Amino acid sequence: MKINKKAAMLISFTIGILMFASTAFAEVNSKSGYDILKDSLKYTAQNCTSKFSSFTVDSSFLVKDNGSIIYSKNMLNKYNLSNKSVENTSKTNNGTTVSNELYYKDKNTIINNNTLNGNMYYVTNITDKTKADDSILSDPFKENRTSDIEKIVDAAIGNLKDSISVTEKPDGSKKLLTSLNENQIPSLINALISFKLKEDITNINKQHSQSDSSSVKLPQISKDVFVKNASAEITTDKNGSIRNGHHNKKRG
Repeated sequence: MKINKKAAMLISFTIGILMFASTAFAEVNSKSGYDILKDSLKYTAQNCTSKFSSFTVDSSFLVKDNGSIIYSKNMLNKYNLSNKSVENTSKTNNGTTVSNELYYKDKNTIINNNTLNGNMYYVTNITDKTKADDSILSDPFKENRTSDIEKIVDAAIGNLKDSISVTEKPDGSKKLLTSLNENQIPSLINALISFKLKEDITNINKQHSQSDSSSVKLPQISKDVFVKNASAEITTDKNGSIRNGHHNKKRG
Protein backbone atom coordinates (compact mmCIF):
# COMPACT_ATOMS: atom_id res chain seq x y z
CA MET A 1 0.00 0.00 0.00
CA LYS A 2 1.38 3.36 -1.02
CA ILE A 3 1.02 6.43 1.15
CA ASN A 4 0.96 9.80 -0.55
CA LYS A 5 3.08 12.69 0.69
CA LYS A 6 0.23 14.50 2.44
CA ALA A 7 -0.76 11.38 4.37
CA ALA A 8 2.86 10.68 5.28
CA MET A 9 3.34 14.23 6.52
CA LEU A 10 0.13 13.99 8.56
CA ILE A 11 1.23 10.71 10.14
CA SER A 12 4.69 12.10 10.92
CA PHE A 13 3.17 15.23 12.41
CA THR A 14 0.76 13.17 14.54
CA ILE A 15 3.56 10.92 15.81
CA GLY A 16 5.64 13.99 16.63
CA ILE A 17 2.78 15.55 18.60
CA LEU A 18 2.21 12.31 20.52
CA MET A 19 5.91 12.02 21.36
CA PHE A 20 6.01 15.64 22.52
CA ALA A 21 2.86 15.20 24.60
CA SER A 22 4.23 12.01 26.18
CA THR A 23 7.51 13.73 27.02
CA ALA A 24 5.73 16.74 28.50
CA PHE A 25 3.42 14.48 30.51
CA ALA A 26 6.38 12.52 31.85
CA GLU A 27 8.12 15.76 32.80
CA VAL A 28 5.05 16.97 34.71
CA ASN A 29 4.72 13.65 36.51
CA SER A 30 8.42 13.65 37.38
CA LYS A 31 8.05 16.85 39.41
CA SER A 32 8.28 16.34 43.15
CA GLY A 33 5.65 17.64 45.55
CA TYR A 34 8.19 20.22 46.70
CA ASP A 35 8.65 21.54 43.14
CA ILE A 36 4.88 21.67 42.63
CA LEU A 37 4.55 23.59 45.90
CA LYS A 38 7.19 26.12 44.82
CA ASP A 39 5.50 26.55 41.43
CA SER A 40 2.17 27.14 43.18
CA LEU A 41 3.68 29.74 45.51
CA LYS A 42 5.23 31.61 42.58
CA TYR A 43 2.07 31.40 40.48
CA THR A 44 -0.11 32.56 43.38
CA ALA A 45 2.20 35.50 44.12
CA GLN A 46 2.11 36.50 40.45
CA ASN A 47 -1.71 36.33 40.38
CA CYS A 48 -2.09 38.27 43.62
CA THR A 49 0.08 41.12 42.35
CA SER A 50 -0.98 41.34 38.71
CA LYS A 51 -4.01 39.21 37.78
CA PHE A 52 -6.57 39.14 40.61
CA SER A 53 -8.68 42.28 40.96
CA SER A 54 -9.21 41.49 44.65
CA PHE A 55 -8.57 38.71 47.15
CA THR A 56 -8.72 37.97 50.88
CA VAL A 57 -6.21 36.31 53.20
CA ASP A 58 -7.61 34.81 56.42
CA SER A 59 -4.93 33.60 58.85
CA SER A 60 -4.40 32.84 62.52
CA PHE A 61 -1.76 31.54 64.90
CA LEU A 62 -1.47 30.76 68.58
CA VAL A 63 1.14 30.02 71.23
CA LYS A 64 0.56 27.42 73.94
CA ASP A 65 2.39 26.88 77.23
CA ASN A 66 1.80 23.41 78.70
CA GLY A 67 -1.42 23.08 76.74
CA SER A 68 -2.81 26.51 77.67
CA ILE A 69 -3.16 29.25 75.06
CA ILE A 70 -1.11 32.25 76.15
CA TYR A 71 -1.24 34.18 72.88
CA SER A 72 -3.44 34.10 69.79
CA LYS A 73 -4.00 36.34 66.80
CA ASN A 74 -6.60 36.19 64.03
CA MET A 75 -6.04 38.31 60.93
CA LEU A 76 -8.24 39.15 57.95
CA ASN A 77 -6.49 41.02 55.13
CA LYS A 78 -8.49 42.30 52.15
CA TYR A 79 -6.70 43.52 49.03
CA ASN A 80 -8.28 45.36 46.12
CA LEU A 81 -5.86 45.89 43.27
CA SER A 82 -8.41 47.75 41.15
CA ASN A 83 -8.65 50.75 43.46
CA LYS A 84 -5.29 50.08 45.18
CA SER A 85 -6.70 49.62 48.66
CA VAL A 86 -5.91 47.28 51.54
CA GLU A 87 -7.86 46.66 54.74
CA ASN A 88 -6.29 44.64 57.56
CA THR A 89 -8.22 43.74 60.71
CA SER A 90 -6.91 41.62 63.56
CA LYS A 91 -7.94 40.35 66.97
CA THR A 92 -5.24 39.64 69.55
CA ASN A 93 -5.55 37.80 72.86
CA ASN A 94 -2.45 37.83 75.07
CA GLY A 95 -4.02 35.77 77.83
CA THR A 96 -5.55 38.63 79.79
CA THR A 97 -6.28 41.38 77.28
CA VAL A 98 -8.19 41.21 73.99
CA SER A 99 -7.56 43.95 71.44
CA ASN A 100 -8.76 44.70 67.92
CA GLU A 101 -6.72 46.53 65.33
CA LEU A 102 -7.62 48.15 62.01
CA TYR A 103 -5.38 49.34 59.21
CA TYR A 104 -6.80 50.76 55.99
CA LYS A 105 -5.07 52.40 53.05
CA ASP A 106 -6.12 53.58 49.62
CA LYS A 107 -4.80 56.19 47.20
CA ASN A 108 -6.00 59.07 49.37
CA THR A 109 -6.15 57.96 52.99
CA ILE A 110 -4.49 55.87 55.70
CA ILE A 111 -6.53 54.92 58.80
CA ASN A 112 -5.17 53.25 61.96
CA ASN A 113 -6.99 52.13 65.10
CA ASN A 114 -6.15 49.90 68.06
CA THR A 115 -8.73 49.38 70.80
CA LEU A 116 -5.92 49.41 73.37
CA ASN A 117 -5.78 53.14 72.63
CA GLY A 118 -9.54 53.58 73.03
CA ASN A 119 -11.74 54.81 70.20
CA MET A 120 -9.00 56.98 68.74
CA TYR A 121 -8.64 56.71 64.96
CA TYR A 122 -5.53 58.10 63.30
CA VAL A 123 -6.28 59.41 59.81
CA THR A 124 -3.59 60.47 57.35
CA ASN A 125 -4.38 62.18 54.06
CA ILE A 126 -1.96 61.31 51.28
CA THR A 127 -0.90 64.42 49.42
CA ASP A 128 2.14 62.98 47.66
CA LYS A 129 0.48 61.39 44.63
CA THR A 130 3.71 59.66 43.58
CA LYS A 131 3.42 57.50 46.71
CA ALA A 132 -0.31 57.10 46.18
CA ASP A 133 0.34 55.46 42.83
CA ASP A 134 2.59 52.82 44.40
CA SER A 135 1.32 49.26 44.23
CA ILE A 136 -0.12 47.88 47.47
CA LEU A 137 1.70 44.59 46.87
CA SER A 138 4.86 43.46 45.15
CA ASP A 139 5.81 39.99 43.95
CA PRO A 140 8.49 38.71 46.38
CA PHE A 141 9.71 36.21 43.79
CA LYS A 142 10.74 39.04 41.47
CA GLU A 143 13.13 40.63 43.95
CA ASN A 144 16.85 40.44 43.18
CA ARG A 145 17.78 38.36 46.22
CA THR A 146 14.96 35.83 45.84
CA SER A 147 16.94 33.36 43.73
CA ASP A 148 19.70 33.25 46.36
CA ILE A 149 17.17 32.75 49.17
CA GLU A 150 15.52 29.97 47.16
CA LYS A 151 18.85 28.16 46.85
CA ILE A 152 19.41 28.42 50.61
CA VAL A 153 15.91 27.05 51.31
CA ASP A 154 16.45 24.20 48.82
CA ALA A 155 19.67 23.25 50.59
CA ALA A 156 18.07 23.49 54.04
CA ILE A 157 15.09 21.35 53.02
CA GLY A 158 17.37 18.63 51.67
CA ASN A 159 15.73 15.21 51.41
CA LEU A 160 12.48 16.55 52.87
CA LYS A 161 11.57 17.46 49.29
CA ASP A 162 10.36 13.88 48.90
CA SER A 163 8.08 14.06 51.94
CA ILE A 164 5.37 16.10 50.19
CA SER A 165 2.69 13.94 48.59
CA VAL A 166 0.43 15.19 45.80
CA THR A 167 -3.10 14.03 45.06
CA GLU A 168 -4.75 15.27 41.88
CA LYS A 169 -8.53 15.46 41.82
CA PRO A 170 -10.78 14.92 38.77
CA ASP A 171 -11.31 18.68 38.39
CA GLY A 172 -7.54 19.24 38.06
CA SER A 173 -7.05 20.70 41.52
CA LYS A 174 -4.32 19.27 43.74
CA LYS A 175 -3.91 18.54 47.43
CA LEU A 176 -0.38 18.69 48.85
CA LEU A 177 0.24 16.95 52.16
CA THR A 178 3.23 16.48 54.43
CA SER A 179 3.78 15.19 57.95
CA LEU A 180 7.14 15.06 59.70
CA ASN A 181 8.36 13.77 63.06
CA GLU A 182 11.22 15.18 65.12
CA ASN A 183 13.76 12.78 63.59
CA GLN A 184 13.00 14.12 60.11
CA ILE A 185 13.38 17.82 60.94
CA PRO A 186 16.87 19.05 59.93
CA SER A 187 18.89 20.71 62.69
CA LEU A 188 19.24 23.84 60.54
CA ILE A 189 15.45 24.19 60.31
CA ASN A 190 15.15 23.80 64.08
CA ALA A 191 17.81 26.45 64.62
CA LEU A 192 16.05 28.90 62.29
CA ILE A 193 12.65 28.29 63.92
CA SER A 194 14.13 28.74 67.40
CA PHE A 195 15.77 32.03 66.37
CA LYS A 196 12.62 33.33 64.66
CA LEU A 197 10.31 32.42 67.55
CA LYS A 198 12.52 34.15 70.12
CA GLU A 199 12.71 37.23 67.92
CA ASP A 200 8.93 37.30 67.38
CA ILE A 201 8.20 37.03 71.11
CA THR A 202 10.62 39.88 71.84
CA ASN A 203 8.94 42.07 69.20
CA ILE A 204 5.43 41.20 70.43
CA ASN A 205 6.35 42.07 74.03
CA LYS A 206 7.93 45.32 72.87
CA GLN A 207 4.79 46.30 70.92
CA HIS A 208 2.52 45.55 73.87
CA SER A 209 4.76 47.51 76.24
CA GLN A 210 4.51 50.54 73.97
CA SER A 211 0.73 50.36 73.59
CA ASP A 212 -0.29 49.08 77.04
CA SER A 213 2.16 48.89 79.92
CA SER A 214 -0.29 46.84 82.01
CA SER A 215 -0.62 44.00 79.49
CA VAL A 216 0.85 40.61 80.35
CA LYS A 217 3.97 39.77 78.39
CA LEU A 218 4.70 36.45 76.76
CA PRO A 219 7.27 34.36 78.63
CA GLN A 220 10.78 34.99 77.38
CA ILE A 221 12.38 31.84 75.97
CA SER A 222 15.90 31.23 77.23
CA LYS A 223 16.50 27.73 75.88
CA ASP A 224 16.49 26.57 72.28
CA VAL A 225 13.17 25.57 70.74
CA PHE A 226 12.87 22.44 68.63
CA VAL A 227 10.03 21.06 66.52
CA LYS A 228 8.68 17.68 67.64
CA ASN A 229 6.37 17.25 64.67
CA ALA A 230 4.97 19.28 61.80
CA SER A 231 2.18 18.82 59.28
CA ALA A 232 0.77 20.89 56.44
CA GLU A 233 -2.00 20.70 53.86
CA ILE A 234 -2.40 22.96 50.83
CA THR A 235 -5.04 22.91 48.11
CA THR A 236 -4.50 24.45 44.68
CA ASP A 237 -6.93 25.00 41.82
CA LYS A 238 -6.46 23.42 38.40
CA ASN A 239 -4.20 26.29 37.34
CA GLY A 240 -1.90 25.89 40.34
CA SER A 241 -3.02 28.89 42.40
CA ILE A 242 -3.24 28.22 46.16
CA ARG A 243 -6.80 28.33 47.50
CA ASN A 244 -6.35 27.34 51.12
CA GLY A 245 -3.84 25.78 53.44
CA HIS A 246 -3.01 25.15 57.06
CA HIS A 247 -0.03 23.92 59.01
CA ASN A 248 0.65 22.74 62.53
CA LYS A 249 3.85 22.60 64.52
CA LYS A 250 4.39 21.10 67.94
CA ARG A 251 7.38 22.67 69.64
CA GLY A 252 9.39 21.40 72.55
